[in-house]
Amino acid sequence: MDYRTSITDLLRIADLPVSRGHIGLTICPGKQGESNFGAPWKRDLETDIAVIKAWGADAVISLVEDKELIELGVPQLGEAFREGGMIWHHLPIQDLYAPSPETMNAWRAINPSLHQTLDRSGKILVHCRGRAWTCWYDCSLASRRTWRTRPISNFRNSLGSPKCGRNCSTDDLVGKSRQSG
Repeated sequence: MDYRTSITDLLRIADLPVSRGHIGLTICPGKQGESNFGAPWKRDLETDIAVIKAWGADAVISLVEDKELIELGVPQLGEAFREGGMIWHHLPIQDLYAPSPETMNAWRAINPSLHQTLDRSGKILVHCRGRAWTCWYDCSLASRRTWRTRPISNFRNSLGSPKCGRNCSTDDLVGKSRQSG
C-alpha cells in the first residue's frame, strides 16, 4: 500500500499576513491513518515540527479534539511543539462545527497574547484535522476587526473555494463576534 509521508508530501503552510505578523494554516503534523482524499497518511512528527520551526512559528494553536489526537497517532503533539520551543495552545473544535462556549472562553483568554505576537511580527500556526480552522480564522478576523480591510471572502478564496468553511455556520459566528467585539 502507498502512503503519503512527510517526505512524499511536504508539510505545506498557507501563510496569511495579519497585522505585522503571519498566521499559518496546515494539516495536523505527524498525522497517521486513513484520509478522505487520497492515500493514507504516515507522516513523521519530527520532520513536520522541523518544517514548522523553519517557518518560524512562535505559537501553535491545535484545533483537534483529544480523541482526534489519539486517532491521528499524535497524542504527544503538544509536548513536541513545546520541546521545539513553541508556545502550544490546545483549543479543540469538533470538526465542521462552530467552537463551543468553553473553546470561545479559552480563545478570549489567549487572544490578547496572540495579537501581541502578531503585532511584533510574530507567526502563529493553526492546524486541525478538517475545516475547523476556517471557523477559527473567521473568528480571529472578527475579533481583530480586520474583516473591514480583509474580507473573509478573500480568505476563503485563498483556499480555493468561496464556500470553504461555511459548513460550520461561520457567517453566523462572525456576525455575532462583530456585534460583541
